[in-house]
Amino acid sequence: MFATWLRRRRDRYYLFFSLAIASWSIYILNMFVREIWLPTGVWEWFAHFSVEAWVIAFCVFAYLYTGLDLRKIRWFYGAYILGVGVFYAVIPLATLDWVVMYTHAFSMAIGAHMIFHLFKAAHRLKSGTLYLISGGLVVLLVTGIHDWIFQSGLSGVTGTFPLHLHYYCAPLVFGFIAWHLTSRFSVALNEAEILNRELEYRVSEAEETLEQRYAQISEFEKSHAVMMEQDRLSKEIHDGVGGSLANAIMLTDLIDRSEKAERVPQLKSLLEGALSEVRHLISAMAGDISTTTELSQYLLERAQPMVDAMSQEGVQINLIMSNLLSEDLPLSSNQGLNLARIGVEAINNSFRHANAENIWIELADIPGGVVFSISDDGVGFESSAGTSRLSKSTGYGLKNMMRRARDIGAELDLAEREAGGTDVRITLELQNLLR
Repeated sequence: MFATWLRRRRDRYYLFFSLAIASWSIYILNMFVREIWLPTGVWEWFAHFSVEAWVIAFCVFAYLYTGLDLRKIRWFYGAYILGVGVFYAVIPLATLDWVVMYTHAFSMAIGAHMIFHLFKAAHRLKSGTLYLISGGLVVLLVTGIHDWIFQSGLSGVTGTFPLHLHYYCAPLVFGFIAWHLTSRFSVALNEAEILNRELEYRVSEAEETLEQRYAQISEFEKSHAVMMEQDRLSKEIHDGVGGSLANAIMLTDLIDRSEKAERVPQLKSLLEGALSEVRHLISAMAGDISTTTELSQYLLERAQPMVDAMSQEGVQINLIMSNLLSEDLPLSSNQGLNLARIGVEAINNSFRHANAENIWIELADIPGGVVFSISDDGVGFESSAGTSRLSKSTGYGLKNMMRRARDIGAELDLAEREAGGTDVRITLELQNLLR
């Protein structure tokens, strides 16, 4: 029991049970030793003090084992065992023999008090084991009273070998309690093995569930990536190649109806423009627009052919590029592509619908961010004839511009200029750069 306590010190009842057995063994040893190797006074002190010691140690064990409140009585136990030890040491040896009869009787009363509380705990906990332990202790108490009566001389002498029942019953009771205490380890080990198997099974189930969830998430991410790519390509095709091909088809229809071959060069020009648009799209998607300077150059390259074409038709348009940024800022491939497509769409709208004389493309610093704007001095939202050039509820082109701005964490504002015309402003916070 002491070795068990050393391996599990938080369960102190193992310690007190081992102390009770050790003290009882010293007491019983006195009944068998013929030649004493210690002074008589010392040996008598050990022999009689061990009776009180084993009773008190066993009472503490019972309180700890059942979880009863020991705080109220532990001071009494401590004072009693200390007082008895000192008392046995100071009284004369001749007086000790009859004094111990009274102290042993008081110790049995303490044991009876403990057994009473043990029965109450067994009833409260509905524990068959506690009932058995309490019953065994009753047997010890009864046999102890029997032996006390015999030793006190109240029952007379029964012969050379007196009948001491307590010596034979105590080992059986102690053995049963020790067997029960050690069996708890077997029960705990069995429960631990069962819990371990259950834990392994749950971990295996959790791993399988995680693998399934991971596969589902991966599949979802793939599907989402495909949908995003489809949406992005639809915007790119609409904003670039779609418009060129639509114009080419319309021109083909005009050629067919008019049977005029002079429209063929115009058709060729439109198809070349579509091809150029595809090349620009590939260039933008390949991440060639990675800084604000490259964005400016890209927009100039896209807008200048439009200016040249309009001048050939007698329409003079001034394209003004202003890069007012304090430094060349980096852009992610997604930001570069979306800003370029927004700029191209806004410039196309100015060329096609605004009847503008001037188009301004500007990149400028603002506190905490960057502003990219495309402005013109055209008809604005409403023309003088009352026909709508562009409204905030307009079609796919403007919606694409707004979606592109949201994709990169930017804000797109569409407003009329005070001097006439339209101003498209894209505000991108610096913390969103390269995201």
